[in-house]
Amino acid sequence: MAALSAKLREPGRMAEFMKTGKSTPADAAAQLPNIKCAALVVMGTLDPTSPTPGPRATPLSPPCRPGWARSRWSTGRALPARAVPDEVAARVIPFLKEHAGA
Repeated sequence: MAALSAKLREPGRMAEFMKTGKSTPADAAAQLPNIKCAALVVMGTLDPTSPTPGPRATPLSPPCRPGWARSRWSTGRALPARAVPDEVAARVIPFLKEHAGA
């Protein structure tokens, strides 16, 4: 927490961070074609911003370089990294290993 607080006190950092709370899912979706590296989207099955939230939700397909984008669902909740961090890590770590240096 101390390191995060220090980083946010750097000139301009807090202003940029505050912008993140003003974006919408549509804003994020509009930027997906600009992704130039491997991407992994992890969403909870109960995420209300999902195109089809619910237990049988359909993951979005980030439109970037073929084979580089993957979507994965985790158990329930809108914030899986907070709710089920071990489950998210089990998806993220192999993805990072696969694309190291990409």
